[in-house]
Amino acid sequence: MYEDNIKNKIAIITGGGGVLGSAMASGLASRGAKIVLLGRTSTKLDKAKMK
Repeated sequence: MYEDNIKNKIAIITGGGGVLGSAMASGLASRGAKIVLLGRTSTKLDKAKMK
Protein backbone atom coordinates (compact mmCIF):
# COMPACT_ATOMS: atom_id res chain seq x y z
CA MET A 1 0.00 0.00 0.00
CA TYR A 2 2.88 2.36 0.75
CA GLU A 3 4.21 2.00 -2.80
CA ASP A 4 0.89 3.09 -4.25
CA ASN A 5 1.05 6.34 -2.32
CA ILE A 6 4.32 7.52 -3.89
CA LYS A 7 4.05 6.30 -7.47
CA ASN A 8 4.42 9.25 -9.84
CA LYS A 9 4.96 11.65 -6.92
CA ILE A 10 7.90 14.04 -6.91
CA ALA A 11 10.44 13.67 -4.09
CA ILE A 12 12.79 16.61 -3.51
CA ILE A 13 15.87 15.43 -1.63
CA THR A 14 18.37 17.89 -0.19
CA GLY A 15 21.84 16.53 0.36
CA GLY A 16 21.27 14.21 -2.57
CA GLY A 17 24.98 13.76 -3.21
CA GLY A 18 25.63 12.31 0.23
CA VAL A 19 25.29 8.74 1.42
CA LEU A 20 21.90 9.15 3.09
CA GLY A 21 20.42 11.36 0.38
CA SER A 22 21.41 9.02 -2.43
CA ALA A 23 20.11 6.01 -0.47
CA MET A 24 16.75 7.71 0.05
CA ALA A 25 16.62 8.68 -3.61
CA SER A 26 17.35 5.13 -4.68
CA GLY A 27 14.70 3.68 -2.39
CA LEU A 28 12.02 6.15 -3.45
CA ALA A 29 12.86 5.77 -7.14
CA SER A 30 12.55 2.00 -6.88
CA ARG A 31 9.00 2.54 -5.61
CA GLY A 32 8.08 4.72 -8.56
CA ALA A 33 8.71 8.25 -7.32
CA LYS A 34 10.26 10.90 -9.53
CA ILE A 35 13.39 12.30 -7.87
CA VAL A 36 14.86 15.81 -7.67
CA LEU A 37 18.31 15.87 -6.06
CA LEU A 38 19.71 19.05 -4.51
CA GLY A 39 23.20 19.51 -3.16
CA ARG A 40 26.26 21.73 -3.03
CA THR A 41 28.65 19.68 -5.16
CA SER A 42 27.71 18.91 -8.74
CA THR A 43 30.20 16.05 -9.05
CA LYS A 44 28.61 14.22 -6.10
CA LEU A 45 25.15 14.82 -7.56
CA ASP A 46 26.29 13.45 -10.91
CA LYS A 47 27.57 10.28 -9.20
CA ALA A 48 24.32 9.89 -7.26
CA LYS A 49 22.33 10.35 -10.46
CA MET A 50 24.19 7.48 -12.12
CA LYS A 51 23.24 4.99 -9.36
